[in-house]
Amino acid sequence: EGDLRGQDAIRERRTSEDLENRKQQSEVEIQIEDHEVRIREAHASEHEMMLQAETLRFEIGCRTDILGGARKKLTEVRGELESSHGRLQLLKDLEENLEGLSKGTQGMLNSEAPAAGDIRGLLARLIEADPETAHMVDAVLGRILETVVFQGRTPIEQRIRAVTGILEGEAVNFVSLEDDLKAHTSREHGKLPADVETLAARVNCERLCRPIVDALLDEVLVAKDLKNALELRKSFPGHRVVTTEGHVIEPWGAVKIPAVNKSGLVSRQVEMNHLKDRVAELSSDLEEVSQQGDSLEESIAARQGELQRLEREMSRSKLEAEHALGERKRCRETLKRISDRRSSLKVDIQKAEQLTSELKTLKDLASQQLADIDAKKAQIVSKLESSEKALEPLAENLSLLESQIQAKSLEATRAQERISSDWREQRRLADEMGQRLVQRERILKDIVSEQNQIDLSIEDLKKLDTEETRLQTELATASEGRNELDVRLNSARSTRGQFEKKVKECRVRGDQIREGRESDLLAENECKVRIEGIQEKIKEDLEMDLEEAPVEEWRALLIEEDESSEDFSNRLRSDYQSLQDRIRRNSNVNLQAVEELETEESRFEEITGKIEDLTQSRDLILEAIATLDDQCRTLFHESFEKVRGHFQEIFSLMFNGGTADLKLDDESDPLEAGIEVIAKPPGKRISSLRLLSGGERALTAISVIFALFKTRPSPFCILDEVDAPLDEQNTRRFVRVLQEFAQSSQFLVITHSRVTMAEAERLYGVTMEEQGVSRRVVVKIDDAEDWMSTNADEYKVGDRTKSKGGKSIFDRGGSAVASDPVI
Repeated sequence: EGDLRGQDAIRERRTSEDLENRKQQSEVEIQIEDHEVRIREAHASEHEMMLQAETLRFEIGCRTDILGGARKKLTEVRGELESSHGRLQLLKDLEENLEGLSKGTQGMLNSEAPAAGDIRGLLARLIEADPETAHMVDAVLGRILETVVFQGRTPIEQRIRAVTGILEGEAVNFVSLEDDLKAHTSREHGKLPADVETLAARVNCERLCRPIVDALLDEVLVAKDLKNALELRKSFPGHRVVTTEGHVIEPWGAVKIPAVNKSGLVSRQVEMNHLKDRVAELSSDLEEVSQQGDSLEESIAARQGELQRLEREMSRSKLEAEHALGERKRCRETLKRISDRRSSLKVDIQKAEQLTSELKTLKDLASQQLADIDAKKAQIVSKLESSEKALEPLAENLSLLESQIQAKSLEATRAQERISSDWREQRRLADEMGQRLVQRERILKDIVSEQNQIDLSIEDLKKLDTEETRLQTELATASEGRNELDVRLNSARSTRGQFEKKVKECRVRGDQIREGRESDLLAENECKVRIEGIQEKIKEDLEMDLEEAPVEEWRALLIEEDESSEDFSNRLRSDYQSLQDRIRRNSNVNLQAVEELETEESRFEEITGKIEDLTQSRDLILEAIATLDDQCRTLFHESFEKVRGHFQEIFSLMFNGGTADLKLDDESDPLEAGIEVIAKPPGKRISSLRLLSGGERALTAISVIFALFKTRPSPFCILDEVDAPLDEQNTRRFVRVLQEFAQSSQFLVITHSRVTMAEAERLYGVTMEEQGVSRRVVVKIDDAEDWMSTNADEYKVGDRTKSKGGKSIFDRGGSAVASDPVI
């Protein structure tokens, strides 16, 4: 019965533990379902964000392509704008400088005489026409277009005299708008067919100028070509004929052929008007394209920010999914462990139930046996009751034996309970020991893994300590070097400042010495003039030269008489005065003194006028120098700012970022100051150009050259091995910038770089097939590529392709073989 109670207790404990495990299993299954829902949501969110990211990448790619096209168009528009602006400025300079006009016309237009105030302008500037008509007008009129047009009520005779006074012997044509030209333009055009057009009909001008234009061009017929011109000449022999190409056929048979690539005054004026409209249009297009580029950049930046946000969200969703997967895995492991535990509990419960049923069977059997024993006992008791009296002494012994039997039974039950309890405790300890062993093995594995990780970490820490020590040493060395360099730099700067101060002091002293020398020279000249004047006066008054004067005798006389120099001088002055009086009394009167006085006065006035003219000229020259100095400063400042901006832009293109600048050493005197180049490539903190590498310094110098070239563009440029210090990547950047400049200018590049040669249009080189015999080689890259694509089956790129002279044109890299190739 004790075993039965023990098995019931074991079964109850196992059942309660199984219920607890079932509850935990349900909770873990719910957690697994929650984690799976989170995983599905994370995957769905990640997929949705991936689709959004792909859409954004596609939009960014499309907008980047559009931005590239806009930038390309911006470069083209900017290049065309600069070219048009340069051409327009050139034409304006020609107009302002009156280039191509005769000296008489230039003198008339530049004159400040009152007669020049009635000038309306040149005849060419008063005519408006399309380019084709302008070319024909230039061919027909020629120098007549230089005619100066007057507007005013001045009589023609008076105007001719005034113009003649202005010209100073030069020739000029002029016309007054008030002249009556009706007689010259009264011809009737009814005789001309409808398909015949006069040149005057194709020209526009002001109403006041129309009589002049009709007088000049109304008798000129316009022909489509030479054949049509010859036909018109036969049909209308009294007219001049001009073709659209500019050929002019005179009525008397002469043919005038226009100059090639030379524009006349009207064509130049028409081109200027066209260029002004084109510059305005290009400026508008440039602003529009710039705004479009800015909006595209803002849109791309916004989408890139959105893309980065989506990538962060995707990373967070991925981390959440990974975390949920880890939690689900852990829950599944817990669920498996609970299931295993429940299975073992089920086995234990089944064993306990089996033992309980067996114990119940034994209990029933024992109860039946006990009932039989009780029945037998009752029979025995009934039998014993009859013999109770006889067995009373035995009863006492029997009671004593029963008490002993009960005691023994109680001890046996207790021992059996102790055995069952010990068995249960042993079973529990065995299970716990098994779990402890499994946990111990897992902990040992974790300890071994952690120990290995600790060993690796210790090794990494040792390496990091070594690296840190080395870096600290290098940092200390670099700091010492930097401190030393800073000290040297400060010392050099102070020395430079002292030298500059000394140089300025020397310049000031030099200027002072120069001024003192000039003043000394002036004083010396004044002294010489005064000495010469004294000599002349002595010669006139004493009729003797100063060199012939008995100076030594006078000194000896002074010594003999023991007289002071001052008394001697006073005595000489008194004697001189008395002698002057005697000479004046005894001398004759100069009858020509008045005439000489008038001559001297006129000469004095003339010299005074010249001095005033010289003074005015000096003031004008000083004023012109000051004006030129201001203009030079302004022009230098504007050019410097342009070069500075272009240098910063080109430097960023060359280095894909970074900052650069140009600074003046002395901004108070920019014309004499030096220019300091500051360059900081991306990712570097450079304080001096000497710390840059050779390639970086070369790229910086190239950026300065291109900045100057962009500020003052030229149609032709020669570059001699400027890419020699550059590696392949920097050479590609250089070539990319060079291609942008090559759209408006022609470059002749001397190079050994294959990257540069591969981007050229044509290669020139010199080969030496035989010793002492040179041969020039010219290769067009497009023709070479076409030839290679045509003969690709027969030859490979690495084959040696022969030119007509037998020399290899291409080497294995695909570049033209030439000694010192020139692009």
